[in-house]
Amino acid sequence: MRQIVWVTASFEALHRWPDAPIEVDFLQNLHRHIFHVRLEVLTQSDRQVEFMMLKWELQDFLSGIRQNQGPTSCESFCTTILDEFNDKGYIVSKVTVSEDGENGCTLEVLP
Repeated sequence: MRQIVWVTASFEALHRWPDAPIEVDFLQNLHRHIFHVRLEVLTQSDRQVEFMMLKWELQDFLSGIRQNQGPTSCESFCTTILDEFNDKGYIVSKVTVSEDGENGCTLEVLP
């Protein structure tokens, strides 16, 4: 059995995909999204990770990337968040980032 604590947050940013195929060439231009994030971490005991404290850490981290991100993606945001929170000592099991809550990426760490 695994115990997983999760929190959500969102941030506004501009990004673009310079190499987008012709069918979606509008993505080559800088455009805005509200990116929604769900961060899941493994815990071993009750209250080992306090929800609100983890959420505040996530929000603080995301506040540093609320700007023009240029050629970034949900996939790259997932990797950045995973690396940041693993470096802080959490055991991240999954990170999901979506554009406007519609489409996105989930990065799942397999056991």
